[in-house]
Amino acid sequence: MNIKNEYVVHGVKLLRPSDRRIRQIKRHQQRNTAHGNKIWLSSLVLMDFLAEEPPAPDTRVIEIGCGWGAPSVMLAKQFRSKIIALDIDDAVEPLLRLHCELNGCKVDFLRRDFGSLTREDLAPCKLLIGSDICFWDHLIDPAYNLIITAQAMGTLKIAIADPGRPPFWDLVNRLVKTTNVEVITRTIYEPRKTRKFILRL
Repeated sequence: MNIKNEYVVHGVKLLRPSDRRIRQIKRHQQRNTAHGNKIWLSSLVLMDFLAEEPPAPDTRVIEIGCGWGAPSVMLAKQFRSKIIALDIDDAVEPLLRLHCELNGCKVDFLRRDFGSLTREDLAPCKLLIGSDICFWDHLIDPAYNLIITAQAMGTLKIAIADPGRPPFWDLVNRLVKTTNVEVITRTIYEPRKTRKFILRL
């Protein structure tokens, strides 16, 4: 193991893009992922938030736009959450699987656009999480509709982390008009200092 390419966040082993195992997976892929080329800092901030406010054991969770799925892996490993990790890009699935193997846990992957989730899909979900999911204007409507539908179907908690892009704030401002919304500013210091925002419902 190259210590520089592996690090630990809240008891979860995570890999950098330079790790040999990551590079090997990417070499065998026909194409590169659009955005799933590393674990984004927003995901680490979300992990920190969830570690402080964890779900009850065996909670059913959906992570939207999961990428490498670091928050899902943490919830599955530390809190026995039953997770569906969702991403439109199936090229991230082997990277998620690798992190599950590293951490001895299970996360179910689903190749889906989060805007396609139905009321039936959301009905079992008690915790809905995501990081960096609202980076373009055209994602505001599906994100808003998803959140409102999830609440209507009984989702108890929603947490979305973001660096504070304009579409994120547009989503917040839209939600404020229809539901109770809280935005938390959160800073972590390891593996590097960063400040992000968490939309919490």
